[in-house]
Amino acid sequence: MKPIRWLVPVIAGVLLAMAVPAVATPITWAFSGTVYAIADDADQMGGIVHVGDLYTATWVFDSATPDLDSIDFWGRYAGLSATLTMPGFSVAKTGDLSVLNGTSSFDWLVFNTPQPGIRFLASLQDNTLAALSSDALPTQIDISDFPDRYLGVWWDPGPAKFFASIDSVSVTFIPEPGMFGLILLGLTGLRMRARRGA
Repeated sequence: MKPIRWLVPVIAGVLLAMAVPAVATPITWAFSGTVYAIADDADQMGGIVHVGDLYTATWVFDSATPDLDSIDFWGRYAGLSATLTMPGFSVAKTGDLSVLNGTSSFDWLVFNTPQPGIRFLASLQDNTLAALSSDALPTQIDISDFPDRYLGVWWDPGPAKFFASIDSVSVTFIPEPGMFGLILLGLTGLRMRARRGA
């Protein structure tokens, strides 16, 4: 019986990958769209926002962020950061996410920032209850599952505000190093096996 030489590095790699501690990695949600409505009769915004302006907004979460709420259908997650960038201004804050799964006849993702200062919120809602399967911190979504969506921005103190469409959402999630190690080991094992068979 011939020794299986390719098995040794695979086993060593698996053991090494298991020894790498799990490291939380950032999940970045990026939104973009166009301003469609402005309410600023007192000119609090100073004319820096116009209908048709484009924006980008991001919320960053740690993949190991715990659910701060014990209610079965409501997940609440503290974020690392949130930014809103537009032609006339940019703002950076902390942020959070509420994941409502099946409550009040809809699924709802609410990305939020606190006051004081400029507060911004991205709302994605699905009335068919098909978009979410739990209240866990999501690592990906299909924007078409959320037909009712918008970005709202409020000045503090109010009442100035504007609303924008959410035309695209991208989620960037980088797996932990141990996962990369396992993938690399699997590919190495397959390569060694292919060489042996040739």
